[in-house]
Amino acid sequence: MASKAIGFERAMKKASKKLKKFGKNIQKTGKSLTMGLTLPILGLAAAALKFGSDLQETNSKFNQVFSSMQKEAQDTAKVFQESFGLSELAAKQLLSDTGDLLVGFGFTEEAALDLSTQVNELAVDLASFTNFEGGAEGASKALTKALVGETESSKALGIVIRQGTKEYKERTE
Repeated sequence: MASKAIGFERAMKKASKKLKKFGKNIQKTGKSLTMGLTLPILGLAAAALKFGSDLQETNSKFNQVFSSMQKEAQDTAKVFQESFGLSELAAKQLLSDTGDLLVGFGFTEEAALDLSTQVNELAVDLASFTNFEGGAEGASKALTKALVGETESSKALGIVIRQGTKEYKERTE
């Protein structure tokens, strides 16, 4: 009987060690799942929240800049988005950033939308053609700055504007 009791104790200790090892393996698996699955899901949720916030902010700005011509502005943004493979956020942001500056300079909303569309079509084309590091957004900012006389950033797009020339002075007078 004593040897059976000793054998039983050994079997119980062995089973207990295996259960502890199994428990540790489950804990490691849980940590791996947390690191490999839960954290990326939380990251995606945060990114989605930021995107939603950015889209709402951009829509608000877009609607404010082109307040008197909502339908035409929305249609223009949609065409711009589809023509250049941009997201709704990117299309509206590019148009409203440039349009906001132009309206501030006294352009009508209609004229601002028209020129903003032309500037940003050029920005998308130049960004693609020159493989511009800043993409369409960076090219748009460079061109928009050039509109207000800050020509340095347009050089990165291969555009040199010499403000001291006779032609430049005639166009700005």
